[in-house]
Amino acid sequence: TIKARAQFRLRQITAESSPFSVRTQYTSIELGRGHACGLTAGDTHCWGANETDQLSRDYGTFGQPVYDSVATVIWYKKPSIQLTSSANGTCALHADGEVLCWGSGPAGPVPGTGPGGIIFTQISAGESGHTCGVTAGGAAYCWNGLNFFGELGNGTTDPSATPVLVSGSGSGALVFKQIGAGHFYTCAVTVAESAYCWGANS
Repeated sequence: TIKARAQFRLRQITAESSPFSVRTQYTSIELGRGHACGLTAGDTHCWGANETDQLSRDYGTFGQPVYDSVATVIWYKKPSIQLTSSANGTCALHADGEVLCWGSGPAGPVPGTGPGGIIFTQISAGESGHTCGVTAGGAAYCWNGLNFFGELGNGTTDPSATPVLVSGSGSGALVFKQIGAGHFYTCAVTVAESAYCWGANS
């Protein structure tokens, strides 16, 4: 095993080249640029960097990293069925279809999701800050981020803090079953197993 140590803003960082066990049993884990979040049977835990409140805590200020190797239990007490992380944030999909996000970007429940609104079955957060999700009916929605390259997929380059429907999705050939958000682009797979992408094309 090779171990490396470094000093970063007076906090010691260690590295391991071989797998080691974390303290808690998780059903799934998502990684951001400097933080990680995991699902247990009943809670969501996050640990690592906190400069944009990735750990959903109230201490630390933007641009001034706070690191914690002890997992934080996310304050929002609803059972989650999926996590997805961007570079500096995380979103959780709850069993009732509501989405909650924290870290960089707007924090809290995503407007218009959950009972009485859009019920998501799967979500994906992109490196550039936008998040997308699909519904049981195959419709795709995206929100947040800059939308410089049309990564929200609604035919505009206007940003939106609320989910906007991906043009044409949910009917015809664009009935999606899975979606993935990348760095200024998005791709999704239809029920017929065809892939469609939109956004940056460089």
